[in-house]
Amino acid sequence: MEEDPIKNDARRESRKRALPQSTCLFCGISDLPVLVVTAATQLNRKGLKLLQKHHLFDRANDRDFTITLCLNHHAELTAKNLDDGVSTKKPETVLHQVIAIARALGVFFVDLGNRIVRLADWLMQLLGALDEKFPAWRSMREAKPHA
Repeated sequence: MEEDPIKNDARRESRKRALPQSTCLFCGISDLPVLVVTAATQLNRKGLKLLQKHHLFDRANDRDFTITLCLNHHAELTAKNLDDGVSTKKPETVLHQVIAIARALGVFFVDLGNRIVRLADWLMQLLGALDEKFPAWRSMREAKPHA
């Protein structure tokens, strides 16, 4: 449920025009809706930093709860919050505030869960490569589960 679908569409189209075929040199993100130009000149000119504090629930809903993200991941999570209707307006009531916080947590945990699944997939690939190239690794003491 998008809070402002027209504004979200305009934001996405603006990024497509500004970054037609770009890839982040730092973390490899090439998803145009969330890519932020990270050239040092752009960062210095706009006063941006590569590591930023992200208001997980949006500043309007909780000014103090922040996490540190790189510039691109900050933009990515902010875009996902906007796409999923996390309110950026001062809440009318405590219920509006809790709804926005719950929505933001949902966005965050889905993203975190997807990243954890990708990590598990990479570990499975490593396990397969170890079995293929170094099958004796399984008999090592360090390979045994901890009790």
